[in-house]
This record gives sequence, structure tokens and C-alpha cells, in this order.
Amino acid sequence: MNCLEERIELDGHSLQRYIFFPGEKKSIRGALIHFHGQGDFSERYQEILHPFLRKGIACVATDLPGHGRSSGVRGRVPGLEVVDRIAETSQQRCLELCTDRHLPLGIVGHSVGGLLALREILRRPSPYSFSWISSPLLNPAANQNSLLVRLAPLAARLLPGLTMATGVSRDKCTSQPPPPGEPDGPDLFHRRVSLRWGYALIKVARWVEERFRTSPPQIPLLFTQGLRDQVCAPRDLHDLLRDAAPPLLTLREFPEALHEPFSDQCREQVFCELTNWLEDESIA
Repeated sequence: MNCLEERIELDGHSLQRYIFFPGEKKSIRGALIHFHGQGDFSERYQEILHPFLRKGIACVATDLPGHGRSSGVRGRVPGLEVVDRIAETSQQRCLELCTDRHLPLGIVGHSVGGLLALREILRRPSPYSFSWISSPLLNPAANQNSLLVRLAPLAARLLPGLTMATGVSRDKCTSQPPPPGEPDGPDLFHRRVSLRWGYALIKVARWVEERFRTSPPQIPLLFTQGLRDQVCAPRDLHDLLRDAAPPLLTLREFPEALHEPFSDQCREQVFCELTNWLEDESIA
């Protein structure tokens, strides 16, 4: 599997983009856009996305501002406008990779990235033909100080760039040690979020819940969730799906997994489920 690194300038932000290609003997049979989580970064997802790559689906992944190898204060995403621009330019990059414009285009995301991916397919459903949502952050206010949550609108207006700790550590994400050779460092994995971005995520989650219930996605949609997840509680996903199960929904839960089933002891099972889902839905 091959990786191309690109530096892009987007609305005043210098961002790092990765394009993960299928193996040399694999023709491109589709493409997808990937959103990482808060405090996360795109570079480590090449191995995680390998079930798609092995099916011939190229992957375009971009570090958000203040994340990974993109510029900016750690945790400080300026707003949804830059997220929308990343989605738009990533979609265009996917079209450049696929000589046949009728090939499937997907979108995947983990945690905050799962929430952003859900927002994208609910906001602009027409370009997308499949989606994998991993442990979505459907309740950003959970596990946060209740007073701070109540003051979030005012704090986001008065101190938008101030960052605070998310409280998410690696031991809450997986019970396994980092894989050999995984990039590491304080500028890659971090635990910060700005007040403006945190409040934006609270509003996005409310919007996604309402829109999902009234107009659920009509494309093959895979949710994966660890049942021991303390970051994104399984009950939030269960509540969302209880009253509004999309027609092409697949839910796969992993009883012993924490926030990152794809990095936990069940990782091979996750990859197997991804491969089976791609085949069952005839995505590639």
C-alpha cells in the first residue's frame, strides 16, 4: 500500500493531507474521505483503513487545523467552515483519483470525525454512496463540567481560542500498547480542545440528532462501537438508532473494546467485519 503526502493551503491554514493508495497491482475502484478524531491525526490510519485499500478504494485523509502535522495551536479548530472546505477539496481530490466518475465515493470518521462525517452525509447526501462511522461523539457535553457546559455559549464568544483538556488519554481508547513504528509525539496525539470548537461540536451533535431522526441516511451505513467505551458512550448511539434506524444500517458492537475497537484486542475482528460489510453491500 502506498501513501502520498501533500501540503495544502486552505483559507489561510497550512494543512497536511495523506492519500492512501491500494497496492500497486490494484486498480482504483472507488475513493473515500476520512475524518480523524479530536487530538488525533491522519497519518496512523493507513493501516486502519487497509480493508478499504485492499478492495481498491483510495483514501484521502487530512489533518484538521491544530492537529497532526497541520499548522495551528493544538486543539484549536477555527470552525465548521474549514471542515466544509476540507470535505469539498477532499471530494475533488477523490474525483481526480478516479478516472471513472461513476465509481463509489464514501466518507468515514472516528469519534469527532464520526460526528463530522455524519454531519456531512446529512448535509450533502448526494455525493456519497457509503459510510463507516466509528464510535461517534454524539454527546460532546458528556463527562464535562456541567457549569462549563452551561456557560459554553458565553465562553466561546469571549475566549474562543482558549484551550482546555479533553480528559481523553490513550488508556481510555485501547487496552493495547501502540503498534511498533506508530508515529508518536505531543504534537500528534494531544488532549486539547478550544472553547469555540467545543461549543461548535455541541451544536453539531444536536443538529445531527435532529436531522438523523427526520431524514436518516439512505446509503449503506456501518456503525462500529466498543461497549466499554467511556469517551463516546454506547447508549448515545443506541438512543440515536432506536427511533431512526436507516434502511441500510449495519451495527457491529464489540463487548470488550474501549473507544478504538480498531486498535484494541478485537482489531482483527473489526477488520473482518469491515471486509464483510464491503462485500455484502457490493461497495467494491
